[in-house]
Amino acid sequence: NSPDPIDLMDQYGADGLRFGLMRTAPVGTDVRFDEQLVAEGRNFANKLYNAARFVLLSREGFQAKEDTPTLADRFMRSRLSRGVEEITALYEALDLAQAAREVYELVWSEFCDWYLEAAKPALKAGNAHTLRTLEEVLAVLLKLLHPMMPFLTSELYQALTGKEELALEAWPEPGGRDEEAERAFEALKQAVTAVRALKAEAGLPPAQEVRVYLEGETAPVEENLEVFRFLSRADLLPERP
Repeated sequence: NSPDPIDLMDQYGADGLRFGLMRTAPVGTDVRFDEQLVAEGRNFANKLYNAARFVLLSREGFQAKEDTPTLADRFMRSRLSRGVEEITALYEALDLAQAAREVYELVWSEFCDWYLEAAKPALKAGNAHTLRTLEEVLAVLLKLLHPMMPFLTSELYQALTGKEELALEAWPEPGGRDEEAERAFEALKQAVTAVRALKAEAGLPPAQEVRVYLEGETAPVEENLEVFRFLSRADLLPERP
C-alpha cells in the first residue's frame, strides 16, 4: 500500500527521498505519504548542488584585491554559529524532523537566497574574505547535512576540500555571535524585500531600475549601498519627493 522506495530513489535520488521524508515526519506522528514531499527533497538537493557549484566556480581565476569582512560575511558567520548550536541540540535530542527543517531554512533561505547573492559584489571586487567565508560556511553546512544526505554531501565536500571522508571529519562547533551584524543585515533584507514588493505591486519587472526613498533605520542600507543596489535593483533618492 505504498510506493516502492527503489522507484522513488530512481526518480528523486536517495538523498532527496531521505531528506524529503525526514523533514516532514515529527517523532511520534504518522504522516500520510505524499510524493510532493520527496520532490521537495530533490529540489533541496538541487539547490545545494547549485550553491556548491557557484562557490567552486567563484574560485576559478579569482584575483584577490582586498581582504575585508563585509556586513554579509559577518552576518552569515554569525547566523551559521547560531544554526550549528541549534541544529546540534536537535540532533542530540533525536528530533530529526526539526533538525531537517532548521538546516533547510539555513541553507535555502539564509545561505542561498540571501548570502550568495549579497556576496556577488564583493567577489567581483576581489574580496578574498568573502570567498573564504563562502568556502568555510559551505563546508560546515555540508557537515550539518551529512547525516541526512550522505551521498551528495560527501561528493560536494570532496570537491570543495579535497578530503574524501566527510564522515570522519570533526563535527562543527558554534563560534561567536555578531548580533549587531545580524540586526543590520536583517534591516537591509527588509529594505530589499520592501522594494521588491513595491515593484510587484506596481507591475514592474524585478530587474527594472527604480529610485526609492527610505524611512526608518537607513544606516544599514546607506553603509552597504552597493549590495542594496544589486539585490533590489534600486537606488536611493537623496530626499523625500
